[in-house]
Amino acid sequence: MECELDGLTVYYEIEGEGTPILMLHGMPCDHTHMLFEMERLFVHRAGWKRIYVDLPGMGRTSGAGWIQSNDDVLNVLE
Repeated sequence: MECELDGLTVYYEIEGEGTPILMLHGMPCDHTHMLFEMERLFVHRAGWKRIYVDLPGMGRTSGAGWIQSNDDVLNVLE
């Protein structure tokens, strides 16, 4: 799925239903790393809606010139 924010296309995938939990990967990975590592932990844990996001400039999420700091990345996630 994609979400358009201030000219930035953010890619994400959602698994499950229930209380939302945002899954963030580290550098230089993308959402597939977290999806692979975390989904096996939720096989027997119902009630969680997992949201896997590609951070700006990684995976399927494009970068943007206005993203200059971690605070800017946090603003995208908010």
